[in-house]
Amino acid sequence: MRNRDRMDRAMEALEGFDWITPLCGLAQMAMGRPQIVVDIPPGWSCPAIVRVLRRAGCRPRSAQEFRGQLAVIVNDRERAEAALVRVGVLNA
Repeated sequence: MRNRDRMDRAMEALEGFDWITPLCGLAQMAMGRPQIVVDIPPGWSCPAIVRVLRRAGCRPRSAQEFRGQLAVIVNDRERAEAALVRVGVLNA
């Protein structure tokens, strides 16, 4: 195997490793920013949920998906929850 092939395989393996987003999320949580965690319902995607929060004026930051859940740091937790209940992502 050539060095270039090894390097390509290494880069492919590292592409999925995102270390800065969780680090920023931890820093923002330490600063007291509210976080909302939701189960991702069937038919919804993380970007779609983040768009709902953005349209509601919640300024979502550091959205992280893990095992079917989405954790998002927002500026107004109550407004975020209300927006997600309105569209059916959260149950009232």
